[in-house]
Amino acid sequence: MGAAGDVPGRYSDDELMLAKTHFNFWTPENCMKPAPIHPQEDEWRFERADALVDWCNENTIPIHGHTLVWHAQTNDWFWKDGDKERTIERMKQHIHTLVGRTRERSTVGTLSMRRSTIEATNNGEPSQVWVVKHNRPGVHLSGIQVRA
Repeated sequence: MGAAGDVPGRYSDDELMLAKTHFNFWTPENCMKPAPIHPQEDEWRFERADALVDWCNENTIPIHGHTLVWHAQTNDWFWKDGDKERTIERMKQHIHTLVGRTRERSTVGTLSMRRSTIEATNNGEPSQVWVVKHNRPGVHLSGIQVRA
């Protein structure tokens, strides 16, 4: 059985002990979503995600992926210009970077990912919806595949 959270930060020693004793896989909650890890197009902040991967490695707990692009946790720059192709390219780069880095750093099993749906909004109204399927060895985005 698995659990989700952005370990080890903000968790007490008792909570971390409980987690590593009772769960056999871990899912990042928010630390890999664009707002905290990719705040600007040319800026990455891997500290929280790397800490999670390190903790999972130290405790031999495999990582089960979570939604990597979520409309409510994605900064405005990601959707800037309203250009679908540019937005898709940003999503591909974001997903490729995170999946690749996590796979490189993880020493426990594999990164398993599932289907995600993301929305681009225009003044709060949905304007486009893309379905992203995360599978090994690639990421399928609206029929486009990115190798990670």
